[in-house]
Amino acid sequence: MGSWVGSIDPSIVTSELERIRQTMSNPGTSRGLDDWKHGLTETLNQHGFQDSKLFRHEYSQIMARYWNDMYMATWDEFARTVLEKPGEVSKLGNKAMKEVRNGSAIMFPKLVWVAQKA
Repeated sequence: MGSWVGSIDPSIVTSELERIRQTMSNPGTSRGLDDWKHGLTETLNQHGFQDSKLFRHEYSQIMARYWNDMYMATWDEFARTVLEKPGEVSKLGNKAMKEVRNGSAIMFPKLVWVAQKA
């Protein structure tokens, strides 16, 4: 459903933040995957709802740092509990936050489903 790493300047290095984004999007395990999002509209329509719709909202750069900090907190918990690699997580997180302080951010669009009860 489309995430990316953005920055205020294309010359800013974002490789560590990109590693976190890729791992959060596809951790290589069935735990933590978000495939359920792709079929939720159909699932709702099949289980007592109708006219289900998915709305995607991409926030502006003004909100990028705020949401990035939320994702980094999520990353810390996700990596410790799902990936079970606390040492690597801490090092990667620190490197990624240096990139954030230079002007980059992870961007995950906000997804909202709306449906009517049948």
